[in-house]
Amino acid sequence: MSVPIPHVKPEECFLVRRIGPRDYRFYRCLARYGYCDIHKDDLEFERDLMCSIPEFFRSEKREQSVAIMNRKEDRRCKNASSISILDLILYIIKS
Repeated sequence: MSVPIPHVKPEECFLVRRIGPRDYRFYRCLARYGYCDIHKDDLEFERDLMCSIPEFFRSEKREQSVAIMNRKEDRRCKNASSISILDLILYIIKS
């Protein structure tokens, strides 16, 4: 599909995404340019493409770290709330 966009931000020029499960190691890279953008020479294009791939892995790693931290925080909150309820029950029983 082609959409008439005059300019694409440099950080949005290459979109790298995982295809399928992580174990498959398949990726898709989409290169986007606006119709008013100046096309790069081959070497500059290749350099920018090769820089976007490691950035994808770094951002994916950050997202995984945030997800893991959120799960740990959820567990801590659940444990804290259950401990508080147990403490309250014990306090009521002792009273």
